[in-house]
Amino acid sequence: TVRYTLVARSGAGVDNVSYEGIRCSTREQRAYAFANADKTWRAVTAPWRPAQQRWHQTLRREYFCPLDTVILDAAEGIDALKRGGNRKLNLR
Repeated sequence: TVRYTLVARSGAGVDNVSYEGIRCSTREQRAYAFANADKTWRAVTAPWRPAQQRWHQTLRREYFCPLDTVILDAAEGIDALKRGGNRKLNLR
């Protein structure tokens, strides 16, 4: 499982912040917590579910689970985000 903090910014500049996870082996995702307006966190008990949102699918496929394998560490995930995709995808 790859865990990450997602900041989704609307066109109006409103941020929605969540702490989430992606399971590479099953292609599922879930939320662990959401940030409140006062910058505190609210934990949630969401079930694992298929990654159906486009951004979850893209994060899984292009950044955190290239070739359906989990990244080795946070540095690999950060590198993939900086590069615009995981370098393993270029090795195919």
